Amino acid sequence: MKVKSEFLLLTCVLILNFIISCDKLAPFFDDEVETPWEKMQDKIANADTVVITDIQPTGEAARTASVFTIYGKNFQANIDSVRVYFGSNAVKVLSATTDSIKVYRPKVSGDDIIVKVACHDRINVAHYYGVSIAEVVSDWGVFVTTEYINDLTFDSDSNMFVFISGESNFIARFDYPGELRNSEWTGNLYNGTHYYAPVEMKIEQGLIAYASGINAILRVGADGSNYNTHTKNIFVPENVVKAREFDYAQNDDIYVGGINAGIIRIPTSGTKSSYSLYADFKIMALRVYDGYVYIIANPQKASAGTYGVYRNAIQGDGSLGISELVIDWEAIRSNSEQNLYDLTFSESGIMYLACDDSHAPLMKYANGELSPIYYDIVSSPVNEMEWSPDGFLYVVVKNTSMVGQGCKIQKINLGEKGAPYYGRE
Repeated sequence: MKVKSEFLLLTCVLILNFIISCDKLAPFFDDEVETPWEKMQDKIANADTVVITDIQPTGEAARTASVFTIYGKNFQANIDSVRVYFGSNAVKVLSATTDSIKVYRPKVSGDDIIVKVACHDRINVAHYYGVSIAEVVSDWGVFVTTEYINDLTFDSDSNMFVFISGESNFIARFDYPGELRNSEWTGNLYNGTHYYAPVEMKIEQGLIAYASGINAILRVGADGSNYNTHTKNIFVPENVVKAREFDYAQNDDIYVGGINAGIIRIPTSGTKSSYSLYADFKIMALRVYDGYVYIIANPQKASAGTYGVYRNAIQGDGSLGISELVIDWEAIRSNSEQNLYDLTFSESGIMYLACDDSHAPLMKYANGELSPIYYDIVSSPVNEMEWSPDGFLYVVVKNTSMVGQGCKIQKINLGEKGAPYYGRE
């Protein structure tokens, strides 16, 4: 009897353990409990689907737009969680909300481009078909490795004149719409030496006028003839030891800027006038626009003032009014090594600035705001800018590292023409 009782007790214990074990294993076999695969399926079924509904601007406005806006649904409102592609080209995202994304213009161009948007924690990549992107920036001309482009200018017929220095200095004329003329005029420039290569060059009623870092504005004939007489060359006061930049006012007066020498006004007749404005600055660029002389001024000593863009109103007698700081470059540049090199104006009054920002070497200043033009499309740095009369902006890219490797010119379509240029007319 004792053995039988012990056997029954052991049997009961085993049955009890089996029941307990089955209770612990029940969740793995219960049809009412989701498996990991079922949970993933539920997440996919309930996840937000990214959708692109529109991209703006379109049509003519899109041809020269620097920023595009993508509209849709279920985007992420965090730029780090959004990726946008035009074709295979990833573009920089400026801002993002759940229903719109702003991006810079892509580098690619063509028709029927597919735009794709991918967002973190979303199950799909949205596609948008049939987008057209026009080419807005193109490399222009072919220059050999021994050539260094100092500056360029245009006559009223859009013929281009390029000063090239290298083994010898010469001006090349590119007849509109852009073929190199066989006659390259060597030795026409003052002394024909590299030292006199121009900092600024302009067409002036059949002459090519240029400032080359000495106390004179020199001239050669746009037809290839040479003028080295005092009646054709303009000698500014001796204290302007390095005349760098100049421009013409509507009455044909010339305003000249240099290094540590202020601004000089050279009237068509009468006495030259010197202004102590910017006496401790290096004038990087000078443009006359809408009754003002605009300059880029780089201080040569700490007490001189702020690095930036200034303007002075031209008075009735041609003299200059007080200095006004238009853009404080020191306050807005991303690092202390970034420099401004040139400025120009469009017909509508937009100011364009050239600098050495690696992503945005061309910027526009409008309505008190500075913004990049064709981000990561224009090559850097942009050192010189010139409008052609037929409505394109040409820029010279001449990084110091390019010396001995050749420089290049880029042709840029901004969708508008340049402001009136008085000296050419």
